[in-house]
Amino acid sequence: MITATRLDKLEQAYPEPVAVSGESPASPLAWATAHRAIDGQPFSLQRFAPLQALYADTHPHICVIKPAQRGVSEWAINYTGFALDRGAAAWAPDKTGLNVAYLFPTAKALGDFSKERFSGLRMETPYLSSLFGGDTFDDVTFKQVRSSYLYLRGGWSESALLSFAADVLILDEYDRMDPKAVALARRRLNASVVRRELDISTPTVPGKGIHSLYLQSDQRVYEQPHQCGAWSQYDFFRDVQADGEPWSTWQHWAPEQLRRAVVALHCPQCQQPLTADERCAPGRWTAEAPEITGIRGYWVPPLAWPFVDLTRFACNAVSADPSEQQEFYRSDLGQPYEVGGSRITEAMLQQLSAALPNGRLPDGPWRDATMGVDVGSRFHFRVSAIGPENARYVLDMGAVHDWADLDVLMAKYHVRQCIIDALPELHACEQWAAGHRGKVLRALYPQPSALAGQLYHVDRDTGRVQINRTMVLDRVLATVARAEECWPARVTNDPEVLMHMTALVRVTRQDERGQEQAVWVHTQPDHLMHAMAYDLTARLVLPAPTPLAAPTGGTMRSKWSLGE
Repeated sequence: MITATRLDKLEQAYPEPVAVSGESPASPLAWATAHRAIDGQPFSLQRFAPLQALYADTHPHICVIKPAQRGVSEWAINYTGFALDRGAAAWAPDKTGLNVAYLFPTAKALGDFSKERFSGLRMETPYLSSLFGGDTFDDVTFKQVRSSYLYLRGGWSESALLSFAADVLILDEYDRMDPKAVALARRRLNASVVRRELDISTPTVPGKGIHSLYLQSDQRVYEQPHQCGAWSQYDFFRDVQADGEPWSTWQHWAPEQLRRAVVALHCPQCQQPLTADERCAPGRWTAEAPEITGIRGYWVPPLAWPFVDLTRFACNAVSADPSEQQEFYRSDLGQPYEVGGSRITEAMLQQLSAALPNGRLPDGPWRDATMGVDVGSRFHFRVSAIGPENARYVLDMGAVHDWADLDVLMAKYHVRQCIIDALPELHACEQWAAGHRGKVLRALYPQPSALAGQLYHVDRDTGRVQINRTMVLDRVLATVARAEECWPARVTNDPEVLMHMTALVRVTRQDERGQEQAVWVHTQPDHLMHAMAYDLTARLVLPAPTPLAAPTGGTMRSKWSLGE
């Protein structure tokens, strides 16, 4: 609650707040300048020159890759305040107010942001005290501002995103949200004539989340001038020198040596060091893909700020702590970063065929063949079997077009156990499995808690198997990294196999309670990796060998050759 003494001081600082009339601020920056007070001082972008363009941008869909603590979230708050107060007048004069949805990745982030940032607005100026002083403003998830409504929701589940329509959608820390919840949140805009969206986040892994969205945008980068006449987009590893030495030299120095060094940014053209004022000089935004108009993308620069300490950054860059390294890239520099060993690489895949003469499979014989199938617009499959010296070989891997093609694979490779994705072809999959009774299980990825730490749970009565997604994909990575299988070169050199098998990245993110959990996220199509996950599980649930009838009649032998 705002105190009388505090209100008196605010009224002295802001004796005549702008009235809600035709002369009211017409942009988020004008609104913030007129009504916000940070630490008792009128709002200003004096230390945040690169953000001028964001405040002035009227594009309906803006995505921003950001380092931490560069004022971007404050921009989102001001955008929200403007939308609630003056958005209808600016963007939809026929409406009396707008609905704004602001999403957060965790319950704790939502609560803290609501109480500290939005409720705290009432303490800044008399105008904001009157604007945000309604009965609803103590509600953490819902606030009313005259005829406008603010919905504060979590991006970790879908349940809270079903009951409201939105005109403005703001996704804060986009990379840490459940993609299904994000997709549903965007549908809240379907009936709006305003339909504005801001996506902001520190990045996680290359090609995922905010980085993926930025690559779909016009890709704006920040360039700054130097006295030599050059305009440059400064790069930490190329342009920061310690005692005049480049990164290739000082990356091997101990942090204590860097703390004693002169760490400075150098112009990449003339190689002269920049003063602090030159490093923070106002610059220009340049679109690297100007032909793209659907999404406006900004990559906020990491170094163009007076509060950035280059020496501290240099020490973070050489830290031996993997967590410090990760946060240096993502939070200090605003660059996507992938922890070593967190995904399958092409080099790992190539080693799987290195031991095979000319990269070709031996003649067999083969036994205990299993198959995994991921269902989509095509059926991506993987077949493996035990071969010479009891080694496991991948016999085939790729995609077919229909259920009949899967029948051919089952017969050709004498598959004893197949696990197939139960979704999205639920009924067709059940019918196909019935045609191979006893040999097919339909797979589901439940919530990890449903399996209580188990890798899988089989229900033979229903013909279903529940698989822990994270655990089985961990097993896929370990199998490839340790070269526990032999793959023919025609498989390891297949472009689709390479794309799918390198698509998933293991990251940690917070759940709704703020607890860290490991998850696998995809950066491109990944169907064959899931086919491998199903095939590995099929191997684990394979029944003991029994005489089985061959599809064409007669008896299936336990050992066979591809030429049979």
